[in-house]
Amino acid sequence: TDQERDVERRRLLKDWSEYFESVVVRYVDDAVRADDCSAYLQYIVDYYGDLPEFTIFLHADAPEHIPSLELLTDTAFAASRHFLHEETGFAHLSHNHVLHGCEGRVKCEAKELDGYEFPTLWKQVFGSSIAPSLAAGELAAYCCVQFLVRNDRIRLRPLDFYARALAYLGSTPESYYRLFPVGKVVRMGDALGRTPCQLSMYIWHAMFGEPLRLPRRQHDVNLPLFMKVVNIEVEALGEEMDGNDPIIDQMVHTSFEQQS
Repeated sequence: TDQERDVERRRLLKDWSEYFESVVVRYVDDAVRADDCSAYLQYIVDYYGDLPEFTIFLHADAPEHIPSLELLTDTAFAASRHFLHEETGFAHLSHNHVLHGCEGRVKCEAKELDGYEFPTLWKQVFGSSIAPSLAAGELAAYCCVQFLVRNDRIRLRPLDFYARALAYLGSTPESYYRLFPVGKVVRMGDALGRTPCQLSMYIWHAMFGEPLRLPRRQHDVNLPLFMKVVNIEVEALGEEMDGNDPIIDQMVHTSFEQQS
């Protein structure tokens, strides 16, 4: 109810105002559950004409996705002090890098997603006639959509693009209807698992001008060194063991020891 929202708004303002120069509580009403998709897109639509130099998009449970919060705090500090190079236009802050691909595997979820759900989402959001193949490994990114983006990257696309994406993913049930090829159906499992927005976690970087196959942070030449030396995944340890860059190898080993 409006009264419950007003009580919650006052509580949030009280809890957070001492940490920030200004705090705004903005409620976003979803036709069907859309979570971060509608929240992030609504922010862009609201502030498209008055964006700060950098925006950091986070979940309320950000520490679950960013094991070492120094990556978040140091990145926010560097952005606020204009320390980030102009080539740093986008950076994932989450921990788990996901490289899709089904090479050598008979059973692979990406093949199922390629069959209908993912290409439908991609084509609807981007207005495209084609979509990258998850099964072929044409798309790679970090999961769980905690990221920093520069304002000129957001403005690579017009305001209408974000308004249409918001309508598709949030303010109408269309993204749920599209998951089922016949009629207008919202399946309970999709609503509980917020399937359209879950699939969308792998498209944000492309939305903001990054290559489809986004490398791990330690291999991204556009990121500063301090963003590469924390929150390195255990999986990267094995990859780097076969490499020939002793500096990167040491970074990986140091991060691994800190996490252990």
